[in-house]
Amino acid sequence: NIRFRYLYAKELYNFNQTDQSISEFEKIIEEFKNSNDSFLDYLYPAFITLSDSYKKIGQIEKSLETLLKVLKYDIPPSECCCKIGDYYMDKKDYLAASFWNEMAIENAKKYEKCRSNSTNYDAFTPYINLCVCYWHLGDKEKSYKCNEEAGKIKPNNPTYLNNKAIFE
Repeated sequence: NIRFRYLYAKELYNFNQTDQSISEFEKIIEEFKNSNDSFLDYLYPAFITLSDSYKKIGQIEKSLETLLKVLKYDIPPSECCCKIGDYYMDKKDYLAASFWNEMAIENAKKYEKCRSNSTNYDAFTPYINLCVCYWHLGDKEKSYKCNEEAGKIKPNNPTYLNNKAIFE
């Protein structure tokens, strides 16, 4: 069944058998397209891990394309939005990156199905990313506020504390 195939593909990824994991995740996604069943619990993580696999082997554009395919199915989960934001941060397109990180926060707040298993992608990571984006966009006040929001979630996190020291 799709659950076991997903777990198998994830293990291939975890054990650095990237080419095989890519093949398995692509099969799972293709199977989903031809299915009447709802496998969203496995589909989103399959897209995300497939994207991570492409990134791992240096296919950055294919990684982004994979994440954007999620939009065909439903509202993108917060982790997907953050990873799209990462793509734009790597390109130093801080305006686009801020859009996707804002979307990660908003989607996690509004839609239960968009939340990740941890607050990292729902709030902490996008707030830290927004701190960086707004800094580079020249809005130090928004940058500071985003860092403070991250600090409310993880007050002892080194990234938050480092940013706080810079602001002080």
